Amino acid sequence: MGKTYRYNPDEEPERGGSDASAEVRRKRKGGKRRGSQPQQEQPPEIVDLSWAVERMQEHVSFVVDSLVKKQLIVEDEREEYLAIFTAEVCQAGTDYDPNRKGAKSGKTSSPLHYMTMRVDAKLSNTMDYLAYRRWALKFLSITDDEDEAEGDEGAFVCSNGKCLSDECRGVRQLVFRMDVVTLISMLTEEERMTLAMRYEGYTDIEIAEALTLAFHRATDRHRVQKVHAVHIQEKARKCGFFPPSEARGHEKI
Repeated sequence: MGKTYRYNPDEEPERGGSDASAEVRRKRKGGKRRGSQPQQEQPPEIVDLSWAVERMQEHVSFVVDSLVKKQLIVEDEREEYLAIFTAEVCQAGTDYDPNRKGAKSGKTSSPLHYMTMRVDAKLSNTMDYLAYRRWALKFLSITDDEDEAEGDEGAFVCSNGKCLSDECRGVRQLVFRMDVVTLISMLTEEERMTLAMRYEGYTDIEIAEALTLAFHRATDRHRVQKVHAVHIQEKARKCGFFPPSEARGHEKI
């Protein structure tokens, strides 16, 4: 049989180093001292948005890349959605509250974790919307050719079609009105008055008399015909307006 030894604390140990062993045992009983762990850094009260955008830039790029890879958006829309998610980061940084606790965990969140969760939630909603758009919406090209709109398996819609009309004005008329507003903005005050009076049927002599009274500068019918009218025609051509004779020639082409 092997020899059995019993530990007797009253006996003197045979080997040295008993003081060191006692110190080790004392430390084990006492455990870790308080204050030995570094204090956890408190989250900031206000998030610096430039810092937030920089720290979240990589995650935002990853999110937009996932949309492109899943073919929910095209490459040309990348910059647009980068801006959308960056705006969400800024909004999350503004809304961040370091004292707010989760409903389930009961714990506070760091700024990075909070902004990441907001971006991921935005991603989920965006993917749902893009998936619905791809499934439910059909994109068509607008054409002025009615024959082209009727053929090609419905890939085109005519600009004069009822689906693009509010039952009052067609697309062509709306574009015309926008061009007129652009033309008016290009005219001087005298040219605007000349155009308005010509539209109402006034003669060049009557227009000249009205311009003289309105702007306190002598104006005759020759100035109306060779200056104001010419300038109006040049600016009208830039907006796509042509005389009826030239317009018929453009339609044939």
